[in-house]
Amino acid sequence: METETLYIRNLHEKVRLESKTISKRLAHLWIAYINKKFFLNILALKTSLNQIFKPYGPIKSLTCARHLRLRGQAFVVFENVESAKKALKDVNGFPLFSKPMDVQFSKKRSFCFIKDQDQLNTMKRKRDEIRIEKEDIAKKKKLEKQEKLLLNSAQQQQFQQQIQQFQSETDKGDPMQLSMQNQSSNITDQFLPPNKILFVQNLPKDTESQILSELFQQFPSFKEVRMVSGRGDIAFVEYDDEASSEVAKNTLNGYRLTDDKIIKVTFAKK
Repeated sequence: METETLYIRNLHEKVRLESKTISKRLAHLWIAYINKKFFLNILALKTSLNQIFKPYGPIKSLTCARHLRLRGQAFVVFENVESAKKALKDVNGFPLFSKPMDVQFSKKRSFCFIKDQDQLNTMKRKRDEIRIEKEDIAKKKKLEKQEKLLLNSAQQQQFQQQIQQFQSETDKGDPMQLSMQNQSSNITDQFLPPNKILFVQNLPKDTESQILSELFQQFPSFKEVRMVSGRGDIAFVEYDDEASSEVAKNTLNGYRLTDDKIIKVTFAKK
């Protein structure tokens, strides 16, 4: 749809005005914002865009996006569609500060052309509702990311505790006692509660994580393999959910990885 408003993107985000281009009228602004590069970027862009587009007709509004996510974009509003059409035809692709501008008609008309006050208020209210909704979604995603980081940190601690427990159990006791413990462990492992983390034992000493990844990632929802530093014969494998880890456990427990090594796969202890 052709409108009086042009949408411009691919604008240079790191533009600064030289001091000699600042008029006396803006001298106080230059002093006040001398250390704020973003202000200088916006000022430089608006000045340059105004000089480029004003030959095509009176400009009602010229806005450069200030939000970090929208930087490099701008809107130019002319008084009529004909001016906008001519400007788009000539300026689209024009290199501004060594970057070709991408100029298109805006999908929506500017508020400048809406004379009905009720309609204008409705549109602004809808715009604000959409903005608030997007902000809420962004906050929710940020919170979910923080919760995931906390969960990963807790899982890391769980891994370390399991490793330390395993090492302490195998580093003490005589051979007969260890043999009895292993037999008891085999029985106990069968009744461990489901866990999305699997504990893999009896690996060859030189087993690499890539080999285990190729083996376990054939099952859905595979996440990662974690080798235990200093213990090449054990590893932990994580899935996104318990159902997927159970399928992998039931399939690969007792799998012959090499001629002399049959791996043991159980749920990790919680």
